[in-house]
Amino acid sequence: MTQIKTAPQDDLNVKTVAERRAGNRNGRPWTAVERHKLRGLIERGLPASTIARTLRRPLASITDMATSLGLLFNSE
Repeated sequence: MTQIKTAPQDDLNVKTVAERRAGNRNGRPWTAVERHKLRGLIERGLPASTIARTLRRPLASITDMATSLGLLFNSE
């Protein structure tokens, strides 16, 4: 039998889900003012999609930052 050689994972630049979610995803960094606005909008009970449009950020970015800040969206 012939053995197939594979490259080590480090050489493939493969990132795990946790590595992709850590920090930002090649977007612009969050400012303290944006984090403050995010917190306030969530506390007002606005849905994530509305907050994403208001802050002009992707929905995934909004939910990721909310999670990292320990904030939960109202599910009414």
